[in-house]
Amino acid sequence: MADTQEYKIWSGYAFENICFRHQDQITRAMQLEEIQTQFSSFYLRASDALPGTQIDMVLDRADNVINLFEVKFYNEPIVINHAMAQSLRTKVAIFKASTKTKKNVFISMISVFGTVPNKHTSGLLAHNITSNDLFIS
Repeated sequence: MADTQEYKIWSGYAFENICFRHQDQITRAMQLEEIQTQFSSFYLRASDALPGTQIDMVLDRADNVINLFEVKFYNEPIVINHAMAQSLRTKVAIFKASTKTKKNVFISMISVFGTVPNKHTSGLLAHNITSNDLFIS
């Protein structure tokens, strides 16, 4: 059953819910306890003006920064390749264009085991949060 697409979709959705329930731990892992923050998600339906996109978690911060989180549930560290890095950058561009935000926008990752450092992760991720960070009291 764990190899089915339905299970993988459910696991990803369940992990996103865990992340939303551990907002305090996420802000602590990012060392943002003293900054006012607001979590949400973002979905934009495709239009003639912009392609559609979905962002798992958005952290809007009072210090004029927005973190866009990619939340991934994998059984091993994530290897970010060129296509995935480009997809993340495209999400940022679509988010900026659709919201017209003036804030700085950074990409952050939440995953079970983190990411494997490589040429595609260098300069891409502002934060790399793992499941260990979520369960710190």
